[in-house]
Amino acid sequence: MAASAPGRARRGWRRARAAGSPLSPAAVVLLLSASAVLAPPSVGDLLRLPRGFRYTQDSAKIVGSPGFPVKVYVLLHRKSPHVLCVTQQLRNSELVDPSFQWHGPKGKIVSENSTTQITSTGSLVFQNFEESMSGVYTCFLQYKPTVEAVVRNLPLKYVIYAYREPHSYYQFTARYHAAPCNSIYNISFEKKLLQILSKLVLDLSCEVSLLKSECHRVKMQRAGLQNELFFTFSG
Repeated sequence: MAASAPGRARRGWRRARAAGSPLSPAAVVLLLSASAVLAPPSVGDLLRLPRGFRYTQDSAKIVGSPGFPVKVYVLLHRKSPHVLCVTQQLRNSELVDPSFQWHGPKGKIVSENSTTQITSTGSLVFQNFEESMSGVYTCFLQYKPTVEAVVRNLPLKYVIYAYREPHSYYQFTARYHAAPCNSIYNISFEKKLLQILSKLVLDLSCEVSLLKSECHRVKMQRAGLQNELFFTFSG
């Protein structure tokens, strides 16, 4: 009698674990070591930043949020994006007599110095971002929505971090027995596998990302057709 889809997926999971799959920490380290690829400068886009951080380029503009600090990641020794002293809603609104005041880890930020600039519209821009400049930055916005309205005050907080370009990255593959290729159980297994791999490398300050996931029917040696999942990860 043919096994059900859930049973086949669970059996594939057990087989993978029993065979010394990448779910074993030692096997993960072995796979990473065996498949390390030196990354030339052109593959900098393969960098995966920690969850919750926002990758930005020089031309980007970051808006604030009244409910929580916005996290910004800036490439070390480069110009930062424009960190705006408005929310997305206010950015598209008319503000009467707006004023902006920025405070950083070392106190109030003046509008003119060698490393930091505050534009006429209140945007904060770093010219040459250093690691020591990382920290919490708060903009205090004062404005009136109309000429007759009372003045409103809005603090907007940002947490700004520096990061370096990676010198290397890793790719590794994994293969598992699977349920039929159109089964939802394969999607659930894929998510669970990625969660486990991410936990294994959490202390290494890096992140595992799924580059490719494919399901194929494979004729096994001395056996019939099997559904197989093929994964390619980077880290």
